[in-house]
Amino acid sequence: MTVRVTVDSKASGGLRLIPLIPALRPCRLEGRNGIGKSAVIRLLLLASGQQPYLDDPGAWRSLRELVGDTTVIVEGMTGRYASAQLTFTSQLWPLDPPSEIGEWLGRLLLDGRSQPLTEFFNCFSVAHLVGTEKLSDTLDNQYTRFAAGLAETAAKLAHIDEARAELGEIDEALAKVSPRVVAADRDERADTEHSRKALSATLKSRRAQVDDLQRATAIQALLDVNSDSDQGGELARLRRERDETRSAVGELEVAVEAALVELARGNTAQQKAERAQRQLLQATQRLDALATRQAELADHLRALSIDPDSEDLDPEQHRRLTDAIAEASAHAKDTHRAALRTRRSEAENEVLDELRVVLSRAEERGMGDLVLFTVGADAVTVAQARASLGTFHSVQITDDDALTEATENLERLTELLAVFEKRPIARSELDTAKRGVQRNQASRRGDALQERVNAARIELNDAQARLRTINARIGALSPSGLVDISVEDLRAQVNELLVKHDLEVAGLSGALTDSLQALHASEESMTQLNAKLVVLTDRAAQRRVDREHLWQRINSLDSYAWLREIAARHPDHDTVHEWSDELWEFVASHVRRAREAITQVVQHVEALHFEATRRGGQGRFAEALEAVVEETLREELSARPIVDALFDGGTIQRVDLETHSITWTTPDGQVRTRPLSAFSSGEQALAFIRARLQQIAETTAQNRLVFLDEFGAFIAADRRKPLAELLTSDTVSTLANEVIVVLPLQADYQAELEQTTGALHQDYARRVAEVSRYGYFTEVLQP
Repeated sequence: MTVRVTVDSKASGGLRLIPLIPALRPCRLEGRNGIGKSAVIRLLLLASGQQPYLDDPGAWRSLRELVGDTTVIVEGMTGRYASAQLTFTSQLWPLDPPSEIGEWLGRLLLDGRSQPLTEFFNCFSVAHLVGTEKLSDTLDNQYTRFAAGLAETAAKLAHIDEARAELGEIDEALAKVSPRVVAADRDERADTEHSRKALSATLKSRRAQVDDLQRATAIQALLDVNSDSDQGGELARLRRERDETRSAVGELEVAVEAALVELARGNTAQQKAERAQRQLLQATQRLDALATRQAELADHLRALSIDPDSEDLDPEQHRRLTDAIAEASAHAKDTHRAALRTRRSEAENEVLDELRVVLSRAEERGMGDLVLFTVGADAVTVAQARASLGTFHSVQITDDDALTEATENLERLTELLAVFEKRPIARSELDTAKRGVQRNQASRRGDALQERVNAARIELNDAQARLRTINARIGALSPSGLVDISVEDLRAQVNELLVKHDLEVAGLSGALTDSLQALHASEESMTQLNAKLVVLTDRAAQRRVDREHLWQRINSLDSYAWLREIAARHPDHDTVHEWSDELWEFVASHVRRAREAITQVVQHVEALHFEATRRGGQGRFAEALEAVVEETLREELSARPIVDALFDGGTIQRVDLETHSITWTTPDGQVRTRPLSAFSSGEQALAFIRARLQQIAETTAQNRLVFLDEFGAFIAADRRKPLAELLTSDTVSTLANEVIVVLPLQADYQAELEQTTGALHQDYARRVAEVSRYGYFTEVLQP
């Protein structure tokens, strides 16, 4: 049965389509150029699910713009359906020609009922053979086809960038919580803690050594000073004078107290004078106590470049002291936190670390004011909860000595600031007390008891001032602070320290310098180790939080269903409890391999497409593409009809793209090689066409149309008969429902009409009429 094709054209912009392909077999379709023969063939190819525009995107866009809602009707079909009607919906077509035809092509009716396009693809087929095709053209078509296919594949891969990015994000998230990374960090932390423990012992030893050497150096310097001058005698004299003055101060304090007691027993005026004198004495003692404490803390002031004898601080000195207090406070807090951390269990530390991570992340996202809970009437925000966790900051272990030292250092600096803040108040109180005593004395001159008390107090003040001066001079002559030890004891101490460290006096200074450098290096290493432990601790806490969040997302969100499917393949899969390390690693490894594979596919497709478009390149991708093209062409040309027609019925061994030649073995074992260009003319061309038709015929298909295009050379007298015989022969009787030979006008039939008679005249008259009306005519192809 032969089908009939009708085209109801809605084309615009000069696009023309022939309206009818009648049910004739074999059909000769001959007409003027530009009437739409080739355009209809291409539309029918599209209707059969093929893409004829892969290598011509410009023509595709032109057709897309001009064809409109054109309808193709196919009648006389065999099989399940008798007729088909396809209306093209060009407004839905992609801008670039895709290799696969989708439902966007048009609306389909089969026997009047709407059906998906794939149903038509299964029952309608179109083949298009070009009479000028050569084997070299076949080779070019292979490259073009591969290039187009690769280009479309690359475009599709580019369109899934978002999915690839999401896969990359999941891969990175899984990598962060991967048991491999957890184990590596755990091992690194164990190694770091082991190194820190060993370094702690080294630091303790080096600090003790530095303390010993500094003490020995200070004592030796004092001994050297005493031996090189008369300062030793001066120190001895000052010590004796200090002892005598201390004794005198004690006696005067007793005398003053006794006088005050006696004065308090007197009359009202004397009692008032006693109170004034006692206030003055107490104010003097308070100011003296502040000066004494400042002198005891003089080393801290020297470290800040502040004169230890200063009674007040200028703004710059005050800033230096407050900055030092802030730094000492931070250090003390960190040390205290470290001590707390060592006293908590690992589980407690993990809970607090994870709370800190979650709250810190919330603050970073601008949710510091979010209320988490209320305690009584007080609301607790994210920022407040985070601040309250300061005590539990992730710092590392410490020892009690370091905690004590940090605490005492902060206390001393804070006390120094308090001394300077109290001094003005104490001086003001002293001035007030002095004025009170002076007023009382002015109104009660001649009171012997009051005068005796006043004289005793003045004498006491003078003695205390002398004692302070003596202590200051002793301190200046004894920078080591060893003011109460004899020279013999000092020498003994130095010798003991030298023996302990196996040193001579001459090597003491160099040994101290080396020890200080070694201590500094160890302290730097400890700082680095502590910082590393902080990072590892924070990372572990962050990873535990991230793993929990990721597990919750995987088990609750539809977008992660594919990960649940992967996890379900593992024998340890659990939908209730958090995954085991083995399951996490299984999923992470699967995603990682998938990401790597997709990335590799993208890279390879892009590289192959590049090689397909430029041809003749070098490298593994060019060689791979050549091998595929050669093998594909070899398989195509190995079809039995083509082998029989062109290759002596033998076996094709190789298609060589480098030499553009084909090598085959004849049935009797001869090896022959011939260039592709040699298969191009005369009977060989007809044989090739015959082979291609027979190759098509070997593929079963319903309702197949075969178009033989540009076959003008075979319509000449010496070629028409073999072509017609071929198309009507039993060899290709199952080829198609219809075979159409498409030709340009072969003659000026109007001009030749008067020169013909009989049946030929009638044929020419019909041809002239149809060409005049439609631009072409159709008839059964005659030999």
